[in-house]
Amino acid sequence: EFTFVELVSGPPAARDRISAKIREYLESRPNDDRKLTPEEYAKSFVAGYQEVQAQEKNYDKKWYLSKTIKVLRPAAPVVSLEYSEESYMGGAHGLYGTQYLNFDAETGEPVKLSSVVKDGWLPRLNAIAEVQFRKQRELSPTANLTDAGFTFPGGRFQLNDNFGVTDKDLRFTFNVYEVGPYMMGSTTLIDRKSV
Repeated sequence: EFTFVELVSGPPAARDRISAKIREYLESRPNDDRKLTPEEYAKSFVAGYQEVQAQEKNYDKKWYLSKTIKVLRPAAPVVSLEYSEESYMGGAHGLYGTQYLNFDAETGEPVKLSSVVKDGWLPRLNAIAEVQFRKQRELSPTANLTDAGFTFPGGRFQLNDNFGVTDKDLRFTFNVYEVGPYMMGSTTLIDRKSV
């Protein structure tokens, strides 16, 4: 199942760039250099399932693939989209993840975190996010992140570049495997002060 938005207004150059990025996320998978239309994805997906089913007697696992792109913020100065994907293809467990796509509303060019956050706020934002991360993960302010099973570089909390913008907040998502093993799941942090 593919659910996505289509831009119908705004500057043509911006609309074209953002629409191209939406297609890119629908046509490929993370760490995969294949480009497939949704129809080609469906055929390839079903063929892969049928191949495994033919090879393994009484194969009863159910495969699925879902890609969703929704709007977090539709207006200037930043258009922000949330891409999420969930899949299961017969392994030990399914996979899921969220990626935010942020664009300048006038040009359609990608927007970096430094242009969204108030000047000088990145270190403070990182500190605020760490407090929230530790609270969500039920860790004390002094708990060693490495000992707790997280894989932040150097054992120190650091925000990633996977951020989304709404009218009210700034959000970050650490996907599975990004800063810890699969069993630890993903973490989404929301900040309403830095926007």
